Amino acid sequence: MHLIPEAADDLKAIAQERLTWLDKQLEGKDYICGDRFSLADIMFYCFINWGTEAGQPLNPENINVVKLLEKLGCTRKCLSLMDKEERIRAWLTTGAVFIIAVLWILSIWI
Repeated sequence: MHLIPEAADDLKAIAQERLTWLDKQLEGKDYICGDRFSLADIMFYCFINWGTEAGQPLNPENINVVKLLEKLGCTRKCLSLMDKEERIRAWLTTGAVFIIAVLWILSIWI
């Protein structure tokens, strides 16, 4: 595998830009798909949870994103209060949810 360490900052900036875009899309909505909880919310939870563990900061100015994460039970404050063992357990749970979601998607296509 070929890694490009200097790309990390640019990729983090792109992720922040996309979260800011999503924040605007969430205005007036309860969930990503409007008023219904969906797979999009599960995937969002998984990616954001993984990202915070990987060192991708969450911009508190994205108020709608923060509200959704609070609704889904994943806040930066909550993660920072966990000890290392609890964070690993949460990360593994999130990974399991992600795998289940991917398998569910694949089962639809097959």
